[in-house]
Amino acid sequence: MSTLTIEYDSLAVHVDVMDEMLKVILSDGREVAVPLAWFPRLMNATDEQRKNWRFIGGGVGIHWESVDEDIAIETLLRQKNHTQAAASTKNHWQNSNRIDTLSAQASSRVIPNPLTGGEGG
Repeated sequence: MSTLTIEYDSLAVHVDVMDEMLKVILSDGREVAVPLAWFPRLMNATDEQRKNWRFIGGGVGIHWESVDEDIAIETLLRQKNHTQAAASTKNHWQNSNRIDTLSAQASSRVIPNPLTGGEGG
């Protein structure tokens, strides 16, 4: 019979729940901070309930008994990367739209024809 062993790159070593952010320090030194709005149960919890957490699986996740919330570290890392990618994509499209708008404005300008004194052409 074989045993499945799962190794995790990063485990949580410290948790800090602030007014609007959840901050987790990982065993590899990284800090992950995400908005509490992602976790409505924590957002609506009292300070006392937010402070009452424990690690799951030695740091694989975090559990809040009083608000019935479990958060996997892998989820935080995946969500953070997804959010960064979404922000990057949004910035890209905003910049593209800005360039398209400037191009449209430039192409719609009427330039007088120096030979006839009338509009371009």
